[in-house]
Amino acid sequence: MQAADCAAVAALRGAGAIPIGVTNVPELMAWPWTATEANGVTRNPWNLDRTPGGSSGGSASAVAAGLASAGTATDGGGSIRIPAACCGLVGMKPTRALVSTAPLAEMHLGLTVIGAVARTVADSALLLDAFTGSSAYLAAAQREPEGKLKVAISRKLPPGFMALISKDQKLAFERTGRLLEELGHQVSERSPSYGAFSLDFTPTFFRGTADLFDTLDDPSLTSKQTQKLAGIAHKLVSDKRRDAILARRPKTTARIMKLWDEVDVVLMPVLSSTAIAADQPTSRHPLLALDRAARFMPWNPVANMTGQPAIAIPAGIGSDGMPLSVQLVGKHGSEELLYSLASQIQAAGGNWAPIRPEL
Repeated sequence: MQAADCAAVAALRGAGAIPIGVTNVPELMAWPWTATEANGVTRNPWNLDRTPGGSSGGSASAVAAGLASAGTATDGGGSIRIPAACCGLVGMKPTRALVSTAPLAEMHLGLTVIGAVARTVADSALLLDAFTGSSAYLAAAQREPEGKLKVAISRKLPPGFMALISKDQKLAFERTGRLLEELGHQVSERSPSYGAFSLDFTPTFFRGTADLFDTLDDPSLTSKQTQKLAGIAHKLVSDKRRDAILARRPKTTARIMKLWDEVDVVLMPVLSSTAIAADQPTSRHPLLALDRAARFMPWNPVANMTGQPAIAIPAGIGSDGMPLSVQLVGKHGSEELLYSLASQIQAAGGNWAPIRPEL
């Protein structure tokens, strides 16, 4: 079989981008850290003992270290936003189907989208322009939002998730909320009606991972953790259950999206703490790994279920010297608005682009 670019990479080449290499991901893009038996542990340039996140950890590590100005990434439960948050970068998760996933019709049962991590809002917008053949996103990143926005701020945990937000992350979240008020936006504390969406997200994630496992030429080359995860998924999520979950998705999405009928943007944390340890064991039982992951990044999967756009942006440096972050979550198709608001925050917050790790 002849190697060929996927549609997203072909679009980047067509826009003049120069791909320079392939970076690491966790097996099957399953975890918010990047450590594998085959390729070892990928580390965060800000602190080599910490993870760059996952699943797009290799891209984020490379961009943060200055190997490239941007890197491609995918997001099925936070895998663009988590590495961006861990490494002090900007990461836009686009609206579902905005960026082509060809030659695949969809990825991870529709949870996963293609995007990028970059150092600045403008660079991120330029990449999305290239992916989509547009010129609107960079233009949006170069202007302030039109009028004053209705912004909800929420760090409520979706039911089924358990996490403790660190003092540093809480302060970063509150500081960004105050900044939005100072910029003249109408800020209020409100949260989406999550319901029991996690009871649908988790089996969807499991089944999507198992379906990807089944496409491998030699699944025996994967870690025992990955093989156990696929085995659990095959047992727990039958075709009938998968179809029932997918049939419920529009109703679940409509309930959650009601908040965005009344506000323009919701500000949320990305992570409960700064980047965790890089050396996450591949021998850990997948259910224990899933619990660790959920406690680290509980606010991210909802936008994958609904298909909304969400952009992670830097929000200072923590007391441990590691990047802090928040995310802005918008209505479907509101990437231009998110880029305008993110650029306004970047300018008012002191321009984080020159802040880089010491190498």
